Amino acid sequence: MLRSGYTTRMKFRSDSDDLTPVIWYRVPNSRPFVPFYNLYSSINWNSKQSSSKVGEQQGETRRWYNGKLPAPFEGDSHFCGTRAAWRNGATTADPDLE
Repeated sequence: MLRSGYTTRMKFRSDSDDLTPVIWYRVPNSRPFVPFYNLYSSINWNSKQSSSKVGEQQGETRRWYNGKLPAPFEGDSHFCGTRAAWRNGATTADPDLE
């Protein structure tokens, strides 16, 4: 759902100021995605996220990336963490969102 890939930094935990580098890249349309609203999506498509302190950070550099997958990935329909953590931001007490 991205026009092109890019790199930026994202805040994953609501009770931490740590920022983590992320790479957004293209995957085939057949790949699964998180099937509900969440804070961890590209701000290219998520206007609700712009006021959130969790997720992709406004003002962070967004460098173009060619969108190529870094390695083969088959994926499945599995996601980690609770819906509440995906929607509101995980905390340091939550397991990692993978």
